[in-house]
Amino acid sequence: MATTGETQPAKHQEVGHKSLLQSDALYQYILETSVYPREPESMKELREVTAKHPNLMTTSADEGQFLNLLLKLINAKNTMEIGVYTGYSLLSTALALPEDGKILALDINRENYEIGLPIIEKAGVAHKIDFREGPALPLLDEMIKDEKFHGSFDFIFVDADKDNYLNYHKRLIDLVKIGGVIGYDNTLWNGSLVAPPDAPLRKYVRYYRDFVLELNKALAADSRVEICQLPVGDGITLCRQTQPAKHQEVGHKSLLQSDALYQYILETSVYPREPQSMKELREVTAKHPWNLMTTSADEGQFLNLLLKLINAKNTMEIGYSLLSTALALPEDGKILALDINRENYEIGLPIIEKAGVAHKIDFREGPALPVLDQMVDDVKFHGSFDFIFVDADKDNYLNYHKRLIDLVKIGGVIGYDNTLWNGSLVAPPDAPLRKYVRYYRDFVLELNKALAIDPRVEICQLPKLNRQNTKKSATRVSFKAMHCISTFSKPANLMTTSADEGQFLNMLLKLINAKNTMEIGVYTGYSLLSTALALPEDGKILALDINRENYEIGLPIIEKAGVAHKIDFREGPALPLLDEMVNDVKFHGSFDFIFVDADKDNYLNYHKRLIDLVKIGGVIGYDNTLWNGSLVAPADAPLRKYVRYYRDFVLELNKALAVDMRVEICQLPPTEKLNPQNTRKSATRVSSKAMHSINTFLKPVNLMTTSADEGQFLNLLLKLINAKNTMEIGVYTGYSLLSTALALPEDGKILALDINRENYEIGLPIIEKAGVAHKIDFREGPALPLLDQMVDDVKFHGSFDFIFVDADKDNYLNYHKRLIDLVKIGGVIGYDNTLWNGSLVAPPDAPLRKYVRYYRDFVLELNKALAVDSRVEICQLPVGDGITLCRRVI
Repeated sequence: MATTGETQPAKHQEVGHKSLLQSDALYQYILETSVYPREPESMKELREVTAKHPNLMTTSADEGQFLNLLLKLINAKNTMEIGVYTGYSLLSTALALPEDGKILALDINRENYEIGLPIIEKAGVAHKIDFREGPALPLLDEMIKDEKFHGSFDFIFVDADKDNYLNYHKRLIDLVKIGGVIGYDNTLWNGSLVAPPDAPLRKYVRYYRDFVLELNKALAADSRVEICQLPVGDGITLCRQTQPAKHQEVGHKSLLQSDALYQYILETSVYPREPQSMKELREVTAKHPWNLMTTSADEGQFLNLLLKLINAKNTMEIGYSLLSTALALPEDGKILALDINRENYEIGLPIIEKAGVAHKIDFREGPALPVLDQMVDDVKFHGSFDFIFVDADKDNYLNYHKRLIDLVKIGGVIGYDNTLWNGSLVAPPDAPLRKYVRYYRDFVLELNKALAIDPRVEICQLPKLNRQNTKKSATRVSFKAMHCISTFSKPANLMTTSADEGQFLNMLLKLINAKNTMEIGVYTGYSLLSTALALPEDGKILALDINRENYEIGLPIIEKAGVAHKIDFREGPALPLLDEMVNDVKFHGSFDFIFVDADKDNYLNYHKRLIDLVKIGGVIGYDNTLWNGSLVAPADAPLRKYVRYYRDFVLELNKALAVDMRVEICQLPPTEKLNPQNTRKSATRVSSKAMHSINTFLKPVNLMTTSADEGQFLNLLLKLINAKNTMEIGVYTGYSLLSTALALPEDGKILALDINRENYEIGLPIIEKAGVAHKIDFREGPALPLLDQMVDDVKFHGSFDFIFVDADKDNYLNYHKRLIDLVKIGGVIGYDNTLWNGSLVAPPDAPLRKYVRYYRDFVLELNKALAVDSRVEICQLPVGDGITLCRRVI
């Protein structure tokens, strides 16, 4: 009589023992080519011993490999495992940890653990394991009570009783360190989570399914963690502990009700400071038949500024904004680009060269192998590359590998794309494959076989589903699926970034010291150039776009600007590459800034991935999130077909962002008059929210406060630039003061100046209740005398990170003459009401109130002076009543 294991599925055998891939053959292929050849002898022995056990509850082989690699990548040392069984995943962990690494192993049954213990001891890692028999919850409760255990674990792996997963999470969140990882196994529960109600599931599968669903829902809404769910094994969800997100109210007030006001911003703030290369590329782009895919001048300026603020260096871009990125990269940033066709690249090259950034790009036309041979022969190139990605001629993959292994540094990564070749590797001999698929299949098989036995590298091949449910995988980091993205024909000039938005991005990037960035959706590269100009010389932009042809229109200008070397342009759909990056922990939290201006029907899909890739405190900017006012258009509004189609996707994104507790959001108003037939809108951090129209033209005294959206923006800006020592001139009841105080660190300081303490004391009880009053040094009286004293004392020179002015407009220019000495190089001065409720472009006979007309000339005078002040970079935003940010550069 056959054994139980031979005649019927063992308990738990249908859950957790293999991949969720639809093809068993493909899963077996991964095991045989990527996992088994590299599996340590001790792991193999324990796997085979465990397979003979009647209850097959072990971790799958590919998951064990993944965990081993992950632990090395995050340099884990102190870990915990709940649910040990025979110790397969425990052994995988122990082998990955350093010699003094530790694992607290908890399980209710020591008998199973002792099956694998002799193998663990033979492997020489038993000293790393502290095994405790018994239920885990009581021990976790003891640890919670002892503060020394809080934040003490680098990694925790849970593969135990699913009905307690949520109970475990409530305790483990305190024990894992900030930046540490909790991994929950079986979070896809063998696909049963999406099984229909009448599916013939085993009793225990149906019972535990609800608990797994409950866990997944809770993790998705937990603002304390970033999550990533991988289809490895039976599904594993990684939770990275982060700082708790704060709730913030979002408000909006836009002044741009006239084309004249928009033109005023362009002519006084944007165009006078627009780099010549950006202007030239903007004009060239405007002549292109697909000129609507470009970023507008002001948006390009915003990207440029943002990249400088965050000191971006290593970037990615899917799209056509290479020039903007190259301009933002530091002077010594480099991009080695190898391609057999230079013709497309040369469309934009003259402009890039003229911009003075072409020196950053090393483009080599022709086959790659001869260039690689030269580099291999020169020892200075050995180990000089951090990351190399290969998605080229598959029949040369092995030839590339033989050379690249010398060029990548120890600990660096080579990513080979298409290493499962769309599942064809396990297709039967008579499968109806296309000729080119069949031809290249043998070369991919050859590569996989070679990598599996190459002792110089560790490999990890991960599966990923595309829309057609075909599989592609990656080696270490590499897999890409093909997506078809349909785009509508759009009217001219609507896809570009406006000049003032470009200016804002440029300043923002500088303020947040961006260095490593990504852009999805490039077009001709206007916003990309703005970004590149803002980045330091070694900054990087990963640029992603489905069409290289448009990008190459601007490439010559980008090269001429000398920033093309900052740009890593990748042609093709973005989602597959993002999936590759999400599946590789090294990319998690690696980007300072990501800008998305691409297919709106994928915005939410992008967000689900980008949230793992941007660093804590980093920024994701979504463009067109007001979809030019169509979001509030009546149902029967005569919208163009593409406007109506994408509107629902934008609404969906906005709704999702509004409730996403992992991010703080701030949506900036559009930079020109709304017209549902047109499209333009950008956001800072993660931004989206419906626009509220607030008429403040006739502003009574009680409206002297900062608007809600402006307060939110200031709060976010202060966090991004890590401000600590600040000043505010004009306090009123303290609304903006409170916003600032909440953003500053505990030892942050605000010097608050106002002529009237009475108004300030209205808000003081609330400020005290918020626990931030100790950060404020309030001084009653006119500001100029105190500023003069500070200017005369050299210790105050360059001592302020941020200064906000919302006071007497007739002294704005006098304030500026003094504040320029007090703010530090790289610091910011913000002037409020610089659009003065639209009156700056009102006709001479407009019925303005007396005070509006009186102060208008002073605001005009300030704007004119700032536009020509070489000591600052400026950016004027239509937030509140207009705010101009001045970043001191000299």
